[in-house]
This record gives sequence, C-alpha cells and structure tokens, in this order.
Amino acid sequence: MQVTGRINLHVNGIIIRSKEGAKANLSNVERTGVASDQGVAGYMEATNIPSVEGVLIHADDTDLNSVDFVDGSVQFETDTGQTWILRNAWLSGTLELTGAGGEVPVKFEGTTIEKVS
Repeated sequence: MQVTGRINLHVNGIIIRSKEGAKANLSNVERTGVASDQGVAGYMEATNIPSVEGVLIHADDTDLNSVDFVDGSVQFETDTGQTWILRNAWLSGTLELTGAGGEVPVKFEGTTIEKVS
C-alpha cells in the first residue's frame, strides 16, 4: 500500500514546480468543541475557506504573473492517484520571492474544493 509522498500542483491547468510539503485544506466546515461546567456540550460549526498552500521554486523561466490571479483553479494531485480541485480560486495575500533558494510561498483560496479522482 502506497502512502502519499509527493504532490503536484497545477495552477489553471499548468503544473508548477513546488517544494515538498504542499498542503490542502479539504473542508468547507470547521467544527469546534464547546465545553460546559458539566462536560462537553457538543460542537459548533463555522464556515471554513478551502485552500491549497505550497512553496513555488523560482527559476529563470518562472512566470509569477501566472499565479497572481482570481477566478481560476488549483489542482492538488497526489502520487497515490487522488486529486482535488480548488474552484473559483484566487491568490491569497501577496507574492514574496526570497533569494535563498528562490522560494515563493503561495496560498490559494477558493469557494469549493472537491475530490475528482
């Protein structure tokens, strides 16, 4: 049985070079426990914004404008064959390039994330 080890990120259909450690927030709802003096009362729900995060690798052929978008899609593909798509996505925050290792941390948020395979 294979365990997920590698992730491919596709931004608007184009695979991008990313470092190890990309992650996806797959839930539209966040549940938080509620405590009372008598013990656990239950839980409450709040809307959660689905997201995909990673660190892009900047090279001489990297087009950072291609990841600074709104109303796009981000595909989170695992090496175990499971894939999710973040729809109606946008770049959250700003792009920041560091000189040491050419790293560009990115976070994409969207309206929905769904498993497609």
